[in-house]
Amino acid sequence: MIDLYIDFYNTNLTAIKQVVSEPYPVGESPYSAQYNAYSVLFDLCNDTKKEIEVLNTSNKVALDKQGNNIKQSEPIHIIKNSPEPQKLNLENCLAYINSIEDFEVLTELGRDNGKGLEDFIKMSRAVSFDDIGKGFDEVWEIGMKIKNENENLTILMKPVSIKEVLKIFVIGCKKQFELTGFDFLQWLDKKEFDWRKFQKDRVTEINTALESADSKRTKKLKQTKNEVIDMCKHHYKIMELLKNDVLNNAITPNAQPKKKKKTKKILSYKWQIETELPALWKQLTKVIIEDDNTFFAPDTTLEQVTAIFTGREVESIGHLLPVSINVTNRVFAYFFEQTFKGENWQNIAGEGKLFKSNRGTILTAVNLSNSKRGIKESTSVGYKKIDEILKEIKNI
Repeated sequence: MIDLYIDFYNTNLTAIKQVVSEPYPVGESPYSAQYNAYSVLFDLCNDTKKEIEVLNTSNKVALDKQGNNIKQSEPIHIIKNSPEPQKLNLENCLAYINSIEDFEVLTELGRDNGKGLEDFIKMSRAVSFDDIGKGFDEVWEIGMKIKNENENLTILMKPVSIKEVLKIFVIGCKKQFELTGFDFLQWLDKKEFDWRKFQKDRVTEINTALESADSKRTKKLKQTKNEVIDMCKHHYKIMELLKNDVLNNAITPNAQPKKKKKTKKILSYKWQIETELPALWKQLTKVIIEDDNTFFAPDTTLEQVTAIFTGREVESIGHLLPVSINVTNRVFAYFFEQTFKGENWQNIAGEGKLFKSNRGTILTAVNLSNSKRGIKESTSVGYKKIDEILKEIKNI
């Protein structure tokens, strides 16, 4: 039995200390059944270790009356295992995040009045539970006070990239894994349950709103519903990848030889027939597309257009960028959706910082993803002009 305690002590000491910050309440017996089982086992292991150390100290060679050595029992050794702690390999998660189409979700920034739960926690810890009735009454009053103060507060929200949301979630998972280790999968299961409950409640709420919404409101609600479902699916995928990493005992980055970090190369777009580019340049810089504006700014050069559409490394054409556009983001997105449909053209534009909008700001992947989704919501004459230009280019 002692061997079992020692083995458990050596194998799980770090985990036990993480679970039990204080082995047992001061002045109470550590072996009482009412306390955390880990606390009891922790103290039993510690006491067993001390007894063995005392035994080894007193186990010295002795002589009998004739001066002969008395055979003593072999010392008991506590072998402390120190395995390399397992680490999560986040490469698969980050690769997945980089591969998805970006969009924005509303995230809470803060609240402009009312008190948070932190006050409640501090106050509840200060309550003495020796008098159970009084203690719970005080906690209840505090809780109700906070609830009433927060009923009319304003929740401040801001749109955040789903990719950023997922990266923050992955970092949180990594920290949780390092904190708990052995119960990480159980924690992930709880997280998945929370997300599925959120999806069910939110989609139900939107479906209810759709029943009485007008046509304009219906479009917005359907878009929100799709984004909620996509956001939840992305979180499920991240959790699945993390579970697979743990269950498959993935090799940790520290167990592999260090490799030089490769700089990601961003290539510009590849126009199918390069001989069409001079004609394309003329059309996009001379023909009026919408509101008396051309597609690209009139001073855009053939060299710039050629660089953008010949699959060159963006780093090598940086002196030609960004190219200014004169049309709205939706018309711009329509052109690229027609010519590079099925490709991740938004990320190329965003990561390469290829284009500057008619407002003077660099177009990001999030900007263009939102514009792409909004194409069907407008009936710009620019769409028809783009179709005419592409048809004419192919007939030249």
